[in-house]
Amino acid sequence: MLKWHKGYLPEAQLHATARLFADARSHGWPTSAWLLYAPLPNDGAYIVEEYVDGERPRTIDEPLVERLLAAVNLQAGTRPETTQDWSRYIYRCVFEGEAGLAERMRARPETAVLQLRLEALVAPARGLALPVDDLVHGDMVLNNIVVRDGQPVLLDAAHAGKGTRVYDLATLLVETSVGREYVPPAPGVRLRLEQECLAVAGRGAFVVSVACRMMHLLVFGGVNWGDDVPDSVRRCHAFLDELES
Repeated sequence: MLKWHKGYLPEAQLHATARLFADARSHGWPTSAWLLYAPLPNDGAYIVEEYVDGERPRTIDEPLVERLLAAVNLQAGTRPETTQDWSRYIYRCVFEGEAGLAERMRARPETAVLQLRLEALVAPARGLALPVDDLVHGDMVLNNIVVRDGQPVLLDAAHAGKGTRVYDLATLLVETSVGREYVPPAPGVRLRLEQECLAVAGRGAFVVSVACRMMHLLVFGGVNWGDDVPDSVRRCHAFLDELES
């Protein structure tokens, strides 16, 4: 399967990610193999990945959540040698305006109130040093997972890096709970993911990761499905109501 990246994947990062993948796969991380890759102009790259025949899940049930947690736990403490620092990016998005996410949230009436709520949620975590020892996929949504013979395989991780694996867990939790294209997980599955996030890195890292992923979901998702933004915002508020209860 050919993946064509037009930018945001400099040559040095591309080679570092390829080494990272080879090491992670050798330790059992369930991701598709890179068969061929090369840099392109303007920090682009092409990657030929192993084709994985399987089913894309639309929700997370109890057996799948345990298998996904097992996969994510293989990312723990691997100390990836890469400059792709997801913890730094997450913190800067939430507290320092990285990628213009906060500004764009404030610019839309539908998302401005939610942005204020997120800022209040993460305020106690300002100054927190997020862990950087884990491997982070960076976009662990169900669209990037296929299930083959009952086992999940992680796809499209060209921007994998270092950071806290809580971001991957929070991504799974937020996207499946409020994303328009997924079926929300059962309460027990959601609680299982929340408990794992808290156990791995504590509440501060968890809420910062949740806030960052919600901002991404609404800013970049809103470009493609603007009419659904108000409903998505309502789902985000409902999610936070349960989180804070």
